Amino acid sequence: MDRIAHSGTNALRILLVEDSKAEAVYIERTLMQATPYAYRIKRVADIASAKDALEAADFDVVLLDLGLPDVVGFSGLQALQDLAPKVPIVILTSRDDRETELSAMENGAQDYMLKDKASVSALNRSMLHAIQRKQIENMKSEFISLVSHELRTPITAIHGALGLIAGDMETDLPQQVSHLVNIANKNSERLIRLINDILDIDKIDAAQMYYEMKPEPLMLILQQAAETNAVYAARLGVKVWLEPSPEVTVNVDSKRLAQVMANLLSNAAKYSPSGSTVTISVQSQPSGRVRVNVSDQGPGIREDFRAHIFQKFSQADDALTRTKQGAGLGLYICKRIIEHMRGSIGFDSAAGHGATFWFELPEPETRTVRETNVIKARAI
Repeated sequence: MDRIAHSGTNALRILLVEDSKAEAVYIERTLMQATPYAYRIKRVADIASAKDALEAADFDVVLLDLGLPDVVGFSGLQALQDLAPKVPIVILTSRDDRETELSAMENGAQDYMLKDKASVSALNRSMLHAIQRKQIENMKSEFISLVSHELRTPITAIHGALGLIAGDMETDLPQQVSHLVNIANKNSERLIRLINDILDIDKIDAAQMYYEMKPEPLMLILQQAAETNAVYAARLGVKVWLEPSPEVTVNVDSKRLAQVMANLLSNAAKYSPSGSTVTISVQSQPSGRVRVNVSDQGPGIREDFRAHIFQKFSQADDALTRTKQGAGLGLYICKRIIEHMRGSIGFDSAAGHGATFWFELPEPETRTVRETNVIKARAI
């Protein structure tokens, strides 16, 4: 039910997502009785209804209960962010737990509030701060996107020219010049990858990444990924091996899945010792899903880094002593792509014994094989 405080345009439009009627009424009354002309509140009881509300109308802020019946953990927060990336979200909870608070902020919430401390002044301050933070975040994202777009064209041209010089004219160049050209060529390639990652994140966070979902042969995609990324691995003295497996069909965007494999394989090769092998394997799961494993023989993943590994700009190396190239964006992109394709992603690792990154994908329903659809990225 909507509680309309004022018909004017200055009223703050609030989506309250709370399954407890008593707590929802308390929050509504707290706001409405204090400043009855300042708010326009719509209350819903679950994430499914919240998604419908966000698709049907505009809101300035979302007040989101963590303990909703149709979600687990922060999946509801992620779903609403995917659907309305520019709307700030304030988490409401009864749990006074510092770890949960930090996790909420790391997962994209703009603020976090205990329900028993939700006075009108505290609520109002939290919502306004959340709106301001989100506006700054949106401005920063738009700026980064603009700069990245402007950089991509000249950098691509520079990389192409350096590639021609390094390939066709290398034998005619003095050794020192040839060495410098190869360094510049590799660095321009790294810069292009970084720009592409930033643009992909911008599309993902703005729910503007498009997917062409259809049934695809998984082993063919993996074979092409192994062949494509074997060149990069060979530069590091690492081999890529795809274990034979019966063909299976998955419902995916093949280009996006190839992007995930490129990130996982390049990471595995980068952290593997020279002379080792990165192995790709496929397993059928009891749940009916298909699991793809990318296993390396590197040092494994540090215990203190594991909770942050799929976050933006995550780097296992200290910033001052970084030994591996990369901006820490690839695994975040992988996670969002796999989750959009209704899959899940994770890893297994023991210190000193390598790491296995895996993702699981559903097989398409054989009774309802649909035509190819181009769909916009939406919350799962």
